Amino acid sequence: MPSPTADSSPPRVDEADSLAADLPDLFVATVLDLTMPYVDGVEVYGEIRKQRPGMPVLLMSGFNEQDAMDQFTEANIGGFLQKPFGIEELRAMVRQLLTQSR
Repeated sequence: MPSPTADSSPPRVDEADSLAADLPDLFVATVLDLTMPYVDGVEVYGEIRKQRPGMPVLLMSGFNEQDAMDQFTEANIGGFLQKPFGIEELRAMVRQLLTQSR
C-alpha cells in the first residue's frame, strides 16, 4: 500500500480488514505500531482481538515500554520493541512471539 501524502486520502483500513477476513490463515501474527497516521494502535489492537482473539501481537513504539503498555488495559501483548530497532531485533522478537503462540 503506498504511503499517504498530504493531498491523498487515508489508507483504506477496511481493505486490510477484508483481506484478513477473506484469508485468515495468511496472517499468523501482527506487528503493531502504537502511533500511526489516520488510525490509533490501541483501536487497531481492539479490532484484532475482536476478529482474531488468539492472534499474537508484537507492539512497537517510540515510547518506552511502560508508557506504551500503560495504554493497553487487560491486553495480552506478546512482546515489545522500542524504536529504533534493527532487522535482527525484529526477526528475533517475531520468532519468539511465534514460538510462544504454539
